[in-house]
Amino acid sequence: MWLRRFILYLRHRYLLYRYEVSGVQALDRVYTRALLRLLHPVDFTHYHATLGKGHRLTLLYPTIGLMTQRLDQMVTCMRADEAIPVEWLRATPETVTLDAWLSVHDGFYVRPEEALDAFLVQADRLCDLLILHQDATVGTQAYNWRVMRTLFLNLQALAELLVPVALRALAE
Repeated sequence: MWLRRFILYLRHRYLLYRYEVSGVQALDRVYTRALLRLLHPVDFTHYHATLGKGHRLTLLYPTIGLMTQRLDQMVTCMRADEAIPVEWLRATPETVTLDAWLSVHDGFYVRPEEALDAFLVQADRLCDLLILHQDATVGTQAYNWRVMRTLFLNLQALAELLVPVALRALAE
């Protein structure tokens, strides 16, 4: 486990350095995908509630299950070259702890590594699609990007928080 923690730490530091030097923008899709790809569900096998209770986030979707479902629906729409319905993103943002966000799926407790596995797959698929269409200025892809900015900021904030939490969970 210590080797996995050390590798994750080095990759995270390198990623931060690389994007600090190049001047990462607030909504950089490649940076967010790289952060998400650093995470693995295995990193959260020793996760416990005290690691996530001190972190509060304001998110569109208060549970990992709901966010995963919405990401899946958005990926399906984008692959079919359809516009994402605005109603999906008009949710009132809620402030939740990281522990509450990670451990609730459809109202039931779920192990964080299981929920995180499905979430990371959908988030990676979404980032891949957004990177493919990052140069779009008109059309459905440009509309989808404008509509999804708040959700994407949520994804970026989650990724930036989950990496240090994974490092602490690996230290346990």
